[in-house]
Amino acid sequence: MWEPENSYQRMLEDALADVPYMIAAKVISDKLSTGGVEMTEVEREELAEHLKKLDGERFVFGDLSSGDELVRVEITAADVALLNERLDAFFTEGVVSVINGVGEAASGQILLALHASWAEEAEGQQLDRAGFCERLHARWGEGIDLLRMHLTVSREFGDLANTTLRREEEQESPVLADVLLRLHARACQVTDEIACLLSGGFSDGAMARWRTLHEIAAVALFLRQHGEQVAQRYVDHEVIESARAARDYDECCERLGYAAMGEAELQEVRQRHAEVVAKYGPDFDGPYGWAAEALGLKRPRLRDVQVGAGIDHMRAHYRLASHNVHANPKGVFFKLGLLGDVDVLLAGASNAGLSEPGQNAVSPSCRSARLWERSRPQWTAT
Repeated sequence: MWEPENSYQRMLEDALADVPYMIAAKVISDKLSTGGVEMTEVEREELAEHLKKLDGERFVFGDLSSGDELVRVEITAADVALLNERLDAFFTEGVVSVINGVGEAASGQILLALHASWAEEAEGQQLDRAGFCERLHARWGEGIDLLRMHLTVSREFGDLANTTLRREEEQESPVLADVLLRLHARACQVTDEIACLLSGGFSDGAMARWRTLHEIAAVALFLRQHGEQVAQRYVDHEVIESARAARDYDECCERLGYAAMGEAELQEVRQRHAEVVAKYGPDFDGPYGWAAEALGLKRPRLRDVQVGAGIDHMRAHYRLASHNVHANPKGVFFKLGLLGDVDVLLAGASNAGLSEPGQNAVSPSCRSARLWERSRPQWTAT
């Protein structure tokens, strides 16, 4: 692991270690001030360094050209209490400023050191990564290969369906067919992302991507059940999402330094939004407004679409996956990539926890029961 001589951690530790001595020097300086002896900021820093040595030598400061002047300082119980009080105040309120200050001071030094040693460091990381991937493949390779086989079959099916449907001159449900093909293509892409994350040892990231795959499956199954009219609503709902995105952009573009949208462009977005709401009703304006009429709900949620699609039995898995998407406490303290109840901060890859996202990607909820049965032993192997 790369550890420069002046690493941020070491500089921070040194800065925090200096704090008690700096506060003690300030307490002594204040006592001297009451007796008419003033110390400069530089002299206080020198006094702090002197206190760290504890070598019994006298501390000399000021202009001694007129002769030495000995000042004796007596540290009382009140001074000790004051020192402790200021230390408590620092670690309650002031530690953030030290962290920020060290960060600014260390960033340039660390960057220079990293540039100087990066070639060697990069080679070492590549060797470590290669060894990790080799061990991961020995344990999970067969299961990941089955997932990629499943993906290949799905892509071949999608290509065949796309070619066949595009050739048909007359279709009973052209909008539905087009939407389902697009959802299928996106599902294949997300599954490929899951396979890549699993191959790299990122089980939590793979679970987060499965969350998206599950949403795609829920929407596709729901549309397939409800047909052409709901598919058209789904397509038209893009206008609602575009209007929401335009509002967000208009609110933040100035702070980002981006060019504002033209008034004519904004007006067009508002006009299209008004037209689809007038066409489908106010319930259409919600996040899942395209499913409102089919579900008979004013404000449907994803849960309602899952129930309508018949895959709401995966809700617990979906919630587990959501922890890896949001910055909630569960996602901070729980990691699929950790074995058991261990107090470890996982900041990279792990060869643990790959079974959950792997088996979910080929589970019966995606209508792949036969391949699921073949792959399951690989995913649940210990």
